[in-house]
Amino acid sequence: MSTNASPVISVAYGDPAGLPVSLGVPFPARMLKEGMPLSVVAPNGEVRPAGGRPLAWWPDGSVRWGLVTFTAPAAGDYRLQIGTAAPAGPQTALARAGDRWIITSDRLRVAVCETGPGVLDELVCDGHAYLAAPADLALCVDDASTRHEAQRSVRVLEETAQRVRLRVEGAQ
Repeated sequence: MSTNASPVISVAYGDPAGLPVSLGVPFPARMLKEGMPLSVVAPNGEVRPAGGRPLAWWPDGSVRWGLVTFTAPAAGDYRLQIGTAAPAGPQTALARAGDRWIITSDRLRVAVCETGPGVLDELVCDGHAYLAAPADLALCVDDASTRHEAQRSVRVLEETAQRVRLRVEGAQ
């Protein structure tokens, strides 16, 4: 890969609402510094927002591998633009309220709990609630169940406008 060539990501499937795409991308030395804005140019020429986080670095401190995330409305080649921000699209946000971590986007709202009978307190997509009570969704292995956990820890792994990732750890 030339140091001037923009990485191209080939997407096999798309969705008009924007199919989530997240994958590791290699970068030549000095091409990408942590915190630089990213965007992708869709097959139709539309500039779309993208987010990323470093996975590995070159000795000079530039990003060697990065996890790039964007939404694809159609299949085809998406050219990554470095240093260019796209117009803001739907945003994903993370907030904390007491023992609840709340992830929201234009279509989804999920509340992850550190205490209580279930890991999820709320799961709403396109206005439809999928949980009547937190205990309705339990993770069970043999006799162990998240319904009996007194405490869980939640750690933020990634938080960008395109993607939020949490790690939940408990007695399970």
